[in-house]
Amino acid sequence: MSKKEFSFNLAEKMAQAKKDLGSSEETQEITSKKIEPSTPKKEKTKPSKDKQETAIDPKLFVSGRLNRKDCNYIARSLHISETLLNDINAHCKGSESAIYNYLLTEGLRKIKEASGMIHVDIKDMEGEGAS
Repeated sequence: MSKKEFSFNLAEKMAQAKKDLGSSEETQEITSKKIEPSTPKKEKTKPSKDKQETAIDPKLFVSGRLNRKDCNYIARSLHISETLLNDINAHCKGSESAIYNYLLTEGLRKIKEASGMIHVDIKDMEGEGAS
């Protein structure tokens, strides 16, 4: 289709649309109204240098997905303190489930390597027993 044929077809379609809408005066009134957005657009701003300097770079990045088809994973409900979750989010990036599995695996490995029994009071972890 050439440009001439396209513009002719377009003009023909516009004329038919105007005819369908009614008189050209009504169409002119409809098209002359300016629609203003209800909320002004926010300007995009870059984070300040202060925020960039205080951001913590992740020290752990876990890539990939859990292989639920071939590996046996069991869903568990887990209660994580807000402080610990904030630390995990600040220092670790990737799949949450994979991160938790990695952290649990490394923690369990350290427990297995310990020469004796490790006793932990939950109050120390929650900050109540810390001095």
